[in-house]
Amino acid sequence: GQVSSVDWFAFERILIYVLIRYFRPKVVLETGVYYGGNSAFALAALAKNNYGHMVSVDYPDSKIRKSKVPESRHALVADSELYSSDLGPGFMVPVALHDRWELIEGDSLAVIPDLKYQIDFYIHDSDHSMQFLLRELATAWDKLTSSAVLLIDDIDWSNAFYAFCVDQRLHPLLVTDNGKDDLRVRTGLAKRDHPRNSDNSFT
Repeated sequence: GQVSSVDWFAFERILIYVLIRYFRPKVVLETGVYYGGNSAFALAALAKNNYGHMVSVDYPDSKIRKSKVPESRHALVADSELYSSDLGPGFMVPVALHDRWELIEGDSLAVIPDLKYQIDFYIHDSDHSMQFLLRELATAWDKLTSSAVLLIDDIDWSNAFYAFCVDQRLHPLLVTDNGKDDLRVRTGLAKRDHPRNSDNSFT
């Protein structure tokens, strides 16, 4: 259909596509799907690789809204981003990309421990609060391969990503989003086997 906003081509989505094309992960885990912008780009990269599949975990927006009072929504999430209750997570992902996609409706903290395979590429875009993100990172950590890539969205919403990198001695890469939000640093990257993870010069 018609592209009504340049945000569909936001830098993070291009970054996801390029990294998946480059690293060729066998299994991608995505937490937080919403309408499926990141999902579509990740799945397009897997399709181009002709290799790998993605597991995505999220609740429908209507269920999230019923479980929270309006004041609990983050101030940076506008009401214009809400989608209709008759739509589910990832509704904009093209059907042609569904064959490499497993969508699970549920809580990532409950779903991740039961996954039957190791994760090569982990994308977090669900609850960005300090408490939740730290718990999800810790839960996902045990499922990540030794060379896994972590991509965390909206790292400026809490200090969870930074705290986790310090705790696990990960060397982070911080990326600005040149598609929106005045070049805010919104995306954090880390790799489990990055050669600088063991660098004793940082604390």
